[in-house]
Amino acid sequence: MSEKEKIIIVWYKRDLRISDHAPLTEALRIGKTKNFPVIAVYSFEPSVILASDFSDFHRQFIEDALRCLVVSLENIGVPLLIFERNISAVMKIILEKYEIESVFSHEETGNNITYKRDILMAKYLISKNITWVEFPTN
Repeated sequence: MSEKEKIIIVWYKRDLRISDHAPLTEALRIGKTKNFPVIAVYSFEPSVILASDFSDFHRQFIEDALRCLVVSLENIGVPLLIFERNISAVMKIILEKYEIESVFSHEETGNNITYKRDILMAKYLISKNITWVEFPTN
């Protein structure tokens, strides 16, 4: 049985850009140091997009930003994987193929749904021995 490739994840939540993006910058620095590829992830999470404070306008805005982000990330050699499921399910899918060394993201500044999601995600990543580094958004 072959060993899974180690990767670093940049979990995009709201800040869908590459410039002045501390989680991406740090992930790339560590990836270069350890020779691990960096993969960016975004997910339209059902708990978020089905909430009463989310609209079709939000979705369109995010989709437009993601189209630009894909190109920007491709230019620096980072693929962006886009899902439509709970982020813990996304991590499980990725873990089937890769060993995740660490996850980098911004701290969430959303609502109670995303706050609770991040608490559960922290527990999940700890249970998998995956380091999660969050950066302040402002």
